[in-house]
Amino acid sequence: MQLPKFVIMKHQFTASPKLYIGMDIHKKSWSIHLRTDISDHKSMTIPPNTAILERYVFENFPDHEVHLVYESGCCGFWVARYFLNLGWHVKVVNPADIPTMNKQTYQKTDSIDCRNLSKQLQADQLRGIYVPDEAQDLSLIHISEPTRLLSISYAVFCLKKKKTKQTKKTKTERNHSPTTVKRL
Repeated sequence: MQLPKFVIMKHQFTASPKLYIGMDIHKKSWSIHLRTDISDHKSMTIPPNTAILERYVFENFPDHEVHLVYESGCCGFWVARYFLNLGWHVKVVNPADIPTMNKQTYQKTDSIDCRNLSKQLQADQLRGIYVPDEAQDLSLIHISEPTRLLSISYAVFCLKKKKTKQTKKTKTERNHSPTTVKRL
């Protein structure tokens, strides 16, 4: 009886490994969670600098296809445009559209948020919003910024005015005067 010959075959991967990055962006720091196809990698907080994240990913995941997600907010779309130019897959999502667990309603931290974002990104459960190019983004800022700043400055002015009036009253005046509420 003759034994079958074993043929050694070289395996060729057809899909590149993937890296999923969930980010919670603020002006002073970025919370980041990285996970691969097979496991969670690391959570970290870095200064708001694209070069730091870019260097970390290229040093630790050189052959990975990179997918990144963050919530839209006050920091705008410049981060998305930067990473899109590197060839990364980037989604900016509406914070209200992110599926959350019941636990996240009473326990909310940046690290939990970015970990949830990376998990939802890997499961393909997030729908991105439109990311305008730089020219469109600047035109939107020039139209909306003066109106927004005017309403904010007026609200701050009203709060400061109300606070100074309350501090000027003496203790006896506060106890004996009727409370009135003025509506704007």
